[in-house]
Amino acid sequence: MNITHQKSAETTPLPSHVLLSVCIPTYNRATILNILVNKLLSLLTRNFGTNYEIVISDNHSADGTRALIEEKFKHIAQVRVVSPPQHYPTAEENLCFGVSMCTGTYVWTLGDDDSIDPETVPVLRGLLEQNQHDLLIFNSRSVSYYGHLLKKIRIPCLRPQLDISLFDFIRLTGFWFVVAGFSTTVFRRSFADTEQFKTIMNIGKIYSHVTWLINQFHDKRFAFINKPLVNYRENLTDIVRTDHWEKVANREGLFVGGIWSTGFLAQMDYLVDQGIMERSFLRDVVDRNLECRFYFFHEIIKHMLQSLAYDSETRARSITSAELTDFCAWLYEVDGENLYLISLFEGMVESIQKNGKPDQEQLTLASDIIHGRKTMAWYEHFHVYNVYGYSVFRHGQTWFAVRMGEFCAVSFLLENIDFDDFGNILFVRKSETELLLILQAQPRRGFANEHVKRDHVPFVLKPLPTRIAVVYRNEGFAGLKKRIQWRLQRLFSR
Repeated sequence: MNITHQKSAETTPLPSHVLLSVCIPTYNRATILNILVNKLLSLLTRNFGTNYEIVISDNHSADGTRALIEEKFKHIAQVRVVSPPQHYPTAEENLCFGVSMCTGTYVWTLGDDDSIDPETVPVLRGLLEQNQHDLLIFNSRSVSYYGHLLKKIRIPCLRPQLDISLFDFIRLTGFWFVVAGFSTTVFRRSFADTEQFKTIMNIGKIYSHVTWLINQFHDKRFAFINKPLVNYRENLTDIVRTDHWEKVANREGLFVGGIWSTGFLAQMDYLVDQGIMERSFLRDVVDRNLECRFYFFHEIIKHMLQSLAYDSETRARSITSAELTDFCAWLYEVDGENLYLISLFEGMVESIQKNGKPDQEQLTLASDIIHGRKTMAWYEHFHVYNVYGYSVFRHGQTWFAVRMGEFCAVSFLLENIDFDDFGNILFVRKSETELLLILQAQPRRGFANEHVKRDHVPFVLKPLPTRIAVVYRNEGFAGLKKRIQWRLQRLFSR
């Protein structure tokens, strides 16, 4: 990918008088906000002294949020409550306003329902005092809406800190799971141009903060800190079936699901027009959820297919042929090798133009293709070739090879965003040439689980590997029988 490293113009916020501003956008959450501010005051005073401020952007709450906070903390100079000129319908708009009111050298954007890890606050202070980064994203834990622990660490990572570019980080973690969660984000205020934020929100409000961060910090000093800064709370709209997103789509003038397809891609086109990224960048992006990593663009295609199949009982509008045509243009540049899938989408464009709805058979075929490809492990989408007994992959600028038949042995490593060499089973290099030289030098021998040491007691076999399921699925019982016979022959020939 080619990136133009243009310098972002510094904006001129209010004169900086503190090291850190904690910006908390809120709406109708007076009770939990009160608990959060009390906890914050204790942690920040202990670690920052008076060198901080807490800026609460109250989006004209109806539950007395502003009155409660102002009365409770009226003698605390570090706490300020501000409100936008009128109620904003999205959290992104309220976030933009709150950031514009911050005066610190750095801004930590914090959700009002997320709890803080006290052990990481001293780490944050040390990093800010070093003044070596413009954007920091921390790891986190995940908890349910009701506070039950879901995941001890959201992003598996082997190193304590990754100093890489923001684009490389997005290539490894995606747009929606990590970067979109702003409670782990700390950035330098002087590079945070909120007027650019407003420009992007004119294109689309949902996820505009992600596009804005990329726009402002793609060429700045970035680091991922592998310590949990907060416990992320699951959104209630994700676990309770509501018409929330249908209402959002209506309000934003989108079809249902457009937020995660054409609406998001329109924001990406803004970055393309600015010369910050190319459309083909999405070809390399791997996103994730709490369970696994997955190829990001397939998730966008999935949302598009769901939108085409959506049958609304309300006045939510359907996708137009023009919107689907624009989506096909992205599909050509990101997933252009799959010509059959593209032809199915183009056929649905014609069907919408003629009949006002997509052809059901084409929709079913396209859904089957994506369902099949989504069952693949994330790295399988980047397979290049097999050589010297290894499967070779390329993800971004990283080349890696896994010894054929040993994927189960290193699957736990491949879930980390910074996996590294593992014996003679996994090799990771920055160039194809270097990787091939390493692989060529490896001795030719059977897979590790196919060895039986000479000093083993006869008739004692090592356990069959977990890939037995793969053998059975591909070759049936006959394949299993053949391998068992082969292993017995090797055992008795020693």
